Amino acid sequence: MSDLAIPQTLLHPLKATVVGFHEEENEYSFQVEYPDPEVCPNCGTCGEVVRFGKKQVKFRDLPLHGRWVTLWLVRRRFMCRACNTTFSPALPEMAESNRMTRRLADYIIKATVGRTNSDVGREVGVNESVIRTLFRDHFEAQKDRYKPTAPRVLGIDELYLQRTYRCVLTNIEEETIIDLLESRTKPQVTAYLSRLKDRKDIEIVCMDMWNPYREVTKALMPQATIVVDKFHIQRMANEAMEKIRKSLKAGLSQHRRRALKGDRKLMLMREHDLNPMNRMVVDTWLNQFPELGAAYRLKEEFLNIWNLENESDAKEEYRRWHSSLTPEERPQWAPLTTAMSNWEAEIFAYFGNGQRNTNAFTESMNRQMKDLNRLTRSMSFEMFRAKILFSVEHKMKRKEKPRRESPFTMGYGLPTDANLAGRAPSMRDMGAPIRPLLEFLLEPPININPMPSAEG
Repeated sequence: MSDLAIPQTLLHPLKATVVGFHEEENEYSFQVEYPDPEVCPNCGTCGEVVRFGKKQVKFRDLPLHGRWVTLWLVRRRFMCRACNTTFSPALPEMAESNRMTRRLADYIIKATVGRTNSDVGREVGVNESVIRTLFRDHFEAQKDRYKPTAPRVLGIDELYLQRTYRCVLTNIEEETIIDLLESRTKPQVTAYLSRLKDRKDIEIVCMDMWNPYREVTKALMPQATIVVDKFHIQRMANEAMEKIRKSLKAGLSQHRRRALKGDRKLMLMREHDLNPMNRMVVDTWLNQFPELGAAYRLKEEFLNIWNLENESDAKEEYRRWHSSLTPEERPQWAPLTTAMSNWEAEIFAYFGNGQRNTNAFTESMNRQMKDLNRLTRSMSFEMFRAKILFSVEHKMKRKEKPRRESPFTMGYGLPTDANLAGRAPSMRDMGAPIRPLLEFLLEPPININPMPSAEG
């Protein structure tokens, strides 16, 4: 192709000059070179640099028009006649170790967060192993720099991912994820929290009813109040009612079972959330099946306890609810009443701090677990943890530190320009904000340049 026909603007804003161009069905190839340096980087002499050989090096760039882009860079060596040394100029626009442009490397890191490595590889024409290495190296560097701050209200919850329970540590007040641990075992949770900076500042720990969490909290953060997340105890009430409903339904004739069509969804709804039509349907069921009606009423009365204002009223209402159970009902509700007995102090602590702390936003992750499991199916836990922690910009807050300056200094304790010179504001890393993270992870992946295969 003649020089007049060589496309000079397609690679903008790269500073390389296009000296050759070749077009194929699935690929554009550009031959490019950079201007010769005028100054020797070793001795700083100007005008004594001469060419001293060359070779062509292959780099990948961002796709164009649905085609891969290959840059054949004329990589020159130079000699300085002043100091008699040879050198190759630095290539700030290239990620040389990965044989691609830096802008392509940045694109790959962002694209692999919500898509598989093989999918991104097919799009950009890069081998999957290169993408995996690029992503790993990038997030290893991120992980080394990540220094999370202990929150005032710590959430300890879990996600069921890749057939394993993973411990999730959250900042409840800031609605951020602090970290994701590979398991919820006591040794692993202990090891992490023992290294957490400023854990003495944690005042409240909100958790589910997993005894290792309680033991670790009492050992490492004795100053903190333990609060059981109400969603976990409320779920047990729903599960008890569900077991009764299924048992009752299993003993009915096919004709009678038809009368309960769609019962599961409506029975799990709160009574105050039913519209008039649904309320009429539920009332009909409860009248026709007294055992089901009793279970539904017990479930609703138990959940209403969490609408009360203080701990003493909540305890009194629970005692009334518990005493209302008939001898036949007690075994059916035993898992719930046993948990209430074993965790009484931590459950009713929900009413004691005046803030009603829950891991509600972590529960939103559990509700979208099907999509999260799909996302994690083909990746290691470490890869998924990196995507959880570093896919979106962290929430940062300025660290508040009391000033301790003598009133006899200039300005009577007020900071002077000299005091502040060179002092960067100290920031606290609160973690990854959960809502932007879920939006980012679970949005449908977009492949703008589908390609048949990838090459190295």
